[in-house]
Amino acid sequence: MISFLRKLEELQENIFWIVPCILAPRLLGMIDRDPSSSTYGCADRYHWHYKLHDVSNARFQESMHVLALLHDLDMPENPFFRSRLLRRLVEGVLRFWLASRHSDGSLDEVYPFERSGCATAFSSYAASAVMLWEPSLYDPAVLSTADWLRASLFECNPNQRLAAILSLVNFADLSRCPGYEEAARVNLAGLEGSFGPQGCLREYGGEDMGYHTISMSLLAQLSLRRPDWPEIAALMQRGMGAFSRNLDALGRIRPGEWSRNTQFVYPFAPAAMHHEMTVKSIAGGACQGMALTPLWQDDRYMIPLMADYLLCWNTLA
Repeated sequence: MISFLRKLEELQENIFWIVPCILAPRLLGMIDRDPSSSTYGCADRYHWHYKLHDVSNARFQESMHVLALLHDLDMPENPFFRSRLLRRLVEGVLRFWLASRHSDGSLDEVYPFERSGCATAFSSYAASAVMLWEPSLYDPAVLSTADWLRASLFECNPNQRLAAILSLVNFADLSRCPGYEEAARVNLAGLEGSFGPQGCLREYGGEDMGYHTISMSLLAQLSLRRPDWPEIAALMQRGMGAFSRNLDALGRIRPGEWSRNTQFVYPFAPAAMHHEMTVKSIAGGACQGMALTPLWQDDRYMIPLMADYLLCWNTLA
């Protein structure tokens, strides 16, 4: 811990890799790591250990993406750098995700046979990112999930829609099937009409700055995957204005008429767009304990924010 504090004194932006390293043991504790277990690779401890959930929440499987990013984090303080054990665990979590899918490729979040659009879109994003990270893990059987996403028009909430779009782009690259890319681009159309007066994409009945930062993170990742799509650049340019408008000097969301009143801020988009002052303010608020970080979040929601922190650091490094 002392070495971590010294790193923060050197550079506040180190918070973006330090917090995931601190939380890594907690994340590992959520995963069934016994290869002989029938639930090996399940990251929902409430299901495999406590037996409180009838089905495993697919969103916990997004931990595979965090583990892959930790595996590649080249820092002396990171004990998981190029760990063969961690590499095997990434595969285990992915395999459990694959086995958890319904015959149509969808997954559940809360109850059996739910076929959750949110859980399917976001966990597919994590799974496809891991398969791109290690192509030998690609399984063509995953394309039933890509087909389900392609048939499901995510018109309700931009964050889920963008997770599905990014997943489809990843599946297109993995399978070399242009149909998935075409579906992604069709689903991207129309988002320009989803902005509200505060500059945020409308989520859950209104604007919500926290969810907007998730959507912008996904858009920023999509811009790296498809830099030649002009509609992405237009959405990014419009959406980034909300960061300066709605965040204070410590990277916290200003009070407003937000639909969900969320307080989390995903930092990858401003880092990818080279908005250095915004990134510094987010890091500063986190270092001072004045802004929400993954350390403060519950098991379910700390996982995607951990991944975004690491993606942010990779962009800054």
